[in-house]
Amino acid sequence: MAIEKITSTSQLAKRLKLRRHQIREAVMAGARRGARGARAVLVIRSPKDRGNFKAAWRSKSFLRKSGEIARVSNDAPYAGIIERGARPHGVNKEGREALFHWVRRHFSDSTEEEQIGITYAIINKIRLKGQKPTLFVRKSLPDLRKLLTMETERALKQQAGRTG
Repeated sequence: MAIEKITSTSQLAKRLKLRRHQIREAVMAGARRGARGARAVLVIRSPKDRGNFKAAWRSKSFLRKSGEIARVSNDAPYAGIIERGARPHGVNKEGREALFHWVRRHFSDSTEEEQIGITYAIINKIRLKGQKPTLFVRKSLPDLRKLLTMETERALKQQAGRTG
């Protein structure tokens, strides 16, 4: 590997301009690896019932004018409620049925009458107090930033090693 000594900022600017496509590709590669790693971390840290929420995590990388190059998201329609919670609200018929099935899975030793009572206690709590947030994504952000930085630095170092 050839080493080139750069002695001025203008020389550095010229070298970076010549290598901008390789640098961009390295940053994109780091962002892709970082997003995949972030997805894996969030899958592990996700609250689990039957695994549908964990299975709904996606990672994507792209370049926009805004500078955004990687995204990790969850396709589950209730992802926002799990993360941020919800204000007090009513529960519709589908919600009551889903809660009853959840209670049946988690309280299988109880009688059906007890399960119905537990379901209605949960519904009443949601109606009066809402749902508490988990904030597990927010709490994970420092680790995800470190992971993204590490993967981007690694990709840039690999690119620097290839181009000399």
